[in-house]
This record gives sequence, C-alpha cells and structure tokens, in this order.
Amino acid sequence: MYQRLTLTETAVRLRGNEPTLILFHRHPDGDAIGAGFGLKLILEAMGCTAYCVCEDEIPERLRFLTEGVQDSILKENLPADFAPTQIISVDTASPAQAGVLYPDYEGKFDLMIDHHAKGDMYADGYIDGEASSAGELIYRLSRELVRIGLLSAIPEGVDSDGIVDMILVMAERIKSGTGSAGLTKDIIFEKALYQASCKAAIKAGREYSKEQIKRIVDKLMEIPDITVCPHGRPVAMILDKKNLDRQFERT
Repeated sequence: MYQRLTLTETAVRLRGNEPTLILFHRHPDGDAIGAGFGLKLILEAMGCTAYCVCEDEIPERLRFLTEGVQDSILKENLPADFAPTQIISVDTASPAQAGVLYPDYEGKFDLMIDHHAKGDMYADGYIDGEASSAGELIYRLSRELVRIGLLSAIPEGVDSDGIVDMILVMAERIKSGTGSAGLTKDIIFEKALYQASCKAAIKAGREYSKEQIKRIVDKLMEIPDITVCPHGRPVAMILDKKNLDRQFERT
C-alpha cells in the first residue's frame, strides 16, 4: 500500500513552502529530537513554517538541542493558528511509537523518515535499516536537497543577490592585499565570516518571526561585549535612567 522512496524521491516530495508538522516517537531521545529539529531547520531554510510535536516533552538533559528554536514540543503548546498542510514523521517506525498522537494524524502523513529495519509503514517513506540513525538520514536529505537545487547552501539571512557581491569583496581583499600575500586560511575565513555576518544582518523593512527575534536577542545576551558590527556600527546601546529621563524631557 505504501511506497518506499529513494533519497531523491524523498527530497522532491518535500514541499518547502507549506506549513509542516514534524512528529517523532514518544519518550524522545537525542536522535529523534536532533533529526526532527534538523528537518525543521531545513524546511525553514526552504521558506516554510515548521514545528515539531511529540507525546512527551523534551527531556531537560536534551534541552540544549532545541534552545532558542522551539520551547515546547507538546501539541497543546503549538501556536493556536498553526494549521499544517504537510505532516512528516521522523524516527517513528510504527503507529505505536507515535503514541496518543497517532489517531490525530492517522491517514494524514505525507512522509515517514526512519532508520529502523522493522516497523509498520503508515505512509510513503524513506527507510534505511542500515543507517546509523535518523540523524544520518536527515543529513543525507540536506545534502541531496542542495545537490538538486531545492536548498541553498547560502548562510541563513543572506540574500541570494548579495552572495556575488560578498565573493567579489573577498576576492578583491585577497588580491589587493588589504591583508597580504601571506594571509593564512584562518584569517581569510575570518574575513569571510565578517562579510557573511554583514550580509545576514537585520535589515530595515524585513519581517522576522518572534522565535527568530528571540533567538537573536538571546545569543546577543550571551556575548554582551559585542556592541558593534564588523564595520564598527553600533548594534546595542545602554539606556540608563539618566538617558531615559532626558528622552522624556524630565531633566
């Protein structure tokens, strides 16, 4: 009834412009969470909204895998207005492993991605019992999406029309010796990171999700010494009571 898919067929089946729900097995372990959230980030890079869901919450010891990406994987904590039109299961070999959530989505799964040799198929799937983990399958999938042109290898936040400019600037710096002929690959890489961070910077008029904004602010708070961008422009400022009073003409 259900079809086993090749890697390429699976990549082509992914609809990167549709809201997607990613389900993984109850009592989630590191592989299920890592693979599920890896797929979530891939789909978001393709332009869609994606959320992970599970019968059980993320264990505290594995919170580092999801920090700043999605706070909870319980169905009741998903956004009320989230209406997925694509449902994918990861690392879930049978309906029983999906637990109490399976009846809610029975017959609605578009894909299952799993590394278990034995199981009960409930959707067309990319299944490889010789893979080391579900994470390996998601890694293969990401590489295949890039190969066939459905996923860009461009850093998040960098507009595609800015890539050529970024490369040209880097090439000119190396050629003209704003460094020197003896530039090490580490220095060149560092300059490339500066350029990428500049191109990926927050732009006026661009819309960002609440989760993206929270992730950016949280990361900034982890490294408070960074107050300027690579070009020296301020990215943060201190507003103490004296400055606030001055802004409201109270001094």
